[in-house]
Amino acid sequence: MKIYFDLKEAEMSETYDLIVIGGGPAGYSAAIEGAGLGAKVALIESDSLGGTCLNRGCIPVKTFLESTKIIKRFNDAEQYGINYSSLPSLNIENLINRKNEVISKLGNGLESMLKNLKIDIIKGNGRIVSQNEISTEGINNQRLTAKRIIIATGSSESMLQVKGHKHICVSSEALDLKEIPRNICIIGGGVVGVEFASFYSGAGSNVYILEAKSHILNTEDKEIVDRFVKIIKRNGVVIYEDSLIKSVESNGEDYIVMYEQQGKLKSLSVDMVLNAAGRIPNTKGIGIENCGIKCDANGYICVDKDFKTNIPGIYAAGDVIGLPLLAHAAFDEGIAAAKNALNKNVLPPRIKTIPRCIFTSPEIASAGLTEEQANGRGIKIKKGYCSFSSNGKALISGNTDGIIKIIVDSDVMQVIGVHILGETATEIIGSAVYAIDGEFTSEELSESILPHPTISEVIKEAAKNIMKQ
Repeated sequence: MKIYFDLKEAEMSETYDLIVIGGGPAGYSAAIEGAGLGAKVALIESDSLGGTCLNRGCIPVKTFLESTKIIKRFNDAEQYGINYSSLPSLNIENLINRKNEVISKLGNGLESMLKNLKIDIIKGNGRIVSQNEISTEGINNQRLTAKRIIIATGSSESMLQVKGHKHICVSSEALDLKEIPRNICIIGGGVVGVEFASFYSGAGSNVYILEAKSHILNTEDKEIVDRFVKIIKRNGVVIYEDSLIKSVESNGEDYIVMYEQQGKLKSLSVDMVLNAAGRIPNTKGIGIENCGIKCDANGYICVDKDFKTNIPGIYAAGDVIGLPLLAHAAFDEGIAAAKNALNKNVLPPRIKTIPRCIFTSPEIASAGLTEEQANGRGIKIKKGYCSFSSNGKALISGNTDGIIKIIVDSDVMQVIGVHILGETATEIIGSAVYAIDGEFTSEELSESILPHPTISEVIKEAAKNIMKQ
C-alpha cells in the first residue's frame, strides 16, 4: 500500500519536496521512493549514477571474478569428460570492455528509470547552504530549495599515509589494469582484499595479503574463515597476518614493500601494490558545517532510528552514516529515509537481518550472529553442519569445497546465525535471512521441503544435524 505525504507549505517558495545528494544505492533508492510517494524530487550527483557499487566496486569486481571462474572451469574440464587443445588465458582488453559494458547497461537503465519517474538529475557537487537550501557546482551552478534533504554521499577508499604511498594503487585503478601482475601485494584482508586476491590468483598472479590483525575477515565466523584460508592457501595465496605496512619503494623494476610482523621488519618484492585497507565517509565539501550536522569520531554522520540528523528536515543514509557499508543495506536505508522524510517519521523502526556476501572462490555468505558473537552475548548455542561433499548438486558441479554452519539458541532452538562457505553461497543465503527474520526453529528448517538436487539442500541437512544432537 502506498504511503502519501502531507507536508505543510513552508514560508519560502520551494522548488522541491525532496533533494537527495548522492546518486549511489542509498541516494537513488531514496529518490525513487520519494517519487513513488508523489514528491517532486531532485537527485544531485557529481560523478556517474550508481555510486561506488556500480562504477568502482560491487559490479565491476564481480564481473572480473566471473572471468576467472570461467578460467577455472576450463582448467578443470577433463574431470567433466571434456578434452580441449589449449589453455585458457585472459584477454585484458576484452575483460575491461566487458566490465565497461556491464556498467554502462546498468547505468543507462538506472538513468532511464529515474527520468521516467520525473526525477530531476542534476550533475554537479551538492553543497548544503542552510536547512532548506542547496547550491550546486558543476555544468550549471544553481541554488535549490527543498522541504526535506537526504545526504547519501557514500564513502571513499582511505589512503595509506606511509612512505612511498604514491606507488600504491586503489581498487578503482585496479579495475582499469593494463596487464596482470606477476606478483601483487594486497594491503588489507577484509572483503575487498580477499575478493581481489581471488581474482588475481585466478588470473595467474602470485598473491600476498598483508593483514594488520591476527586473521583475515575478522568480522566473520572464525571457523568458516579458517576453512576458507586453507583453501586459498592451497590455491597459492600467501597471507601475512599481524603485519603492518611501513613503506613502498621502487627500484625501477619492482616495488619493495617493507612491513613489520611481530616486531621484525620484513620485505616483499612485487610489481603491484593494492590498497584494500578501509573506507572513509564522503562528508567533505557538502556543507554539513553550515548548519551544524553532527558526525561521530570517525567522521560518519550521526542519525537516529528514523535516519534523521540532529537538524530538522535533514536525513542521511548509506555508507555516509557508517557500518555496515553494504549496497543492499544502503538500498533499505535510502527507502526508509525517504519514507520518514515525507511522512513525518511514521515508518516504525524494524531490526532486520543484513546478509554479508564475499564473492571469492569459493564464496562466503553469512547472516545473523557468528559463534564468537553469540558466545560474547552469553547465548547458549547448538551448531549444525553439512559438508558440500555430501551434496548431490555440489558433486555434479565439482564444487565440493564447502560447508554450511547453522547456529541456534539452544534454549528455544531458534536460528540466530547461518554461515556458508562454497560456490553459490551468496545465492542461497537469502533463505537464511528469511529464517532468522521469521524466527524459525531448527525443527522447522529440518522439516522444510527443498528442491533436489540443489545445493540449497545443505540448509535442511544442517538443521537435521542439530535435531540429532
